[in-house]
Amino acid sequence: MPKLTCQVETCIYNQDKYCIRNRIHIQGKLARIDLETQCGSFKLRQDENKNIYTQEFARFGQVNEHLSIDCDSVNCIYNNNLLCTKSNVRIEGSEALNRFDTLCKSFCLKKD
Repeated sequence: MPKLTCQVETCIYNQDKYCIRNRIHIQGKLARIDLETQCGSFKLRQDENKNIYTQEFARFGQVNEHLSIDCDSVNCIYNNNLLCTKSNVRIEGSEALNRFDTLCKSFCLKKD
């Protein structure tokens, strides 16, 4: 599974630059550049749930450094049957308020 680094600190699933989900979904079916992708799993962290990791997900015991990544970006060289095959994936969007403010920085366009 890919190693994921997430810079989207406004996401409820972000814990110390990693994701506490076991699977995320990258969207941007027709993307030709990274700015046309987004993390479809993004959920805005509200003040009242900023400690959700310890409340809701504590049973997992740790964040997920490696996780499965579903990917709709069929124009990316790392997309293999709608799964990401890149070994290190980086999601960005430090001030994101919704999924459209995030992007897969690891996107790389297939050559024709």
